[in-house]
Amino acid sequence: MKTPRELLLNRHRDAEPALDELRAEALRLLVKGNECEPRRTADPSERFVAALWRELFVGCRRYWLGLGAAWCVMLMFAVVEGVIGSGRAMAATAPSDRIIQAMKEQQQLRNELLGTEVIREARAAHREPALGPRSQLTAEYGSV
Repeated sequence: MKTPRELLLNRHRDAEPALDELRAEALRLLVKGNECEPRRTADPSERFVAALWRELFVGCRRYWLGLGAAWCVMLMFAVVEGVIGSGRAMAATAPSDRIIQAMKEQQQLRNELLGTEVIREARAAHREPALGPRSQLTAEYGSV
């Protein structure tokens, strides 16, 4: 018993030479068409830009879309809150008078605990020697 494939091949065996001729003609036209068109080779900068575009943007479209969507959401929240286009954000971060007074009190307490006032007085009392010839410095302060 013959298989369905063998039956089909036997039935269409007469068409094989015509199909082979058609195939050969199509290949000749294809080869001839390629020879007529000059091949353009891309210079290295074009290849680099194309590779950069493929690697950074085409392959990572989902990531770029997600990043863009996140920025859009943040921008929308900023506009809704009125932070953009108003001085509200700066006013919210400016310290109040009570905070400034508390900071001054803390600084005074720290100065008392560390004795910073004594250090300031000692620095004010100590005078820096005037720069001059080295011989004058050794005479003034003794041998160095």
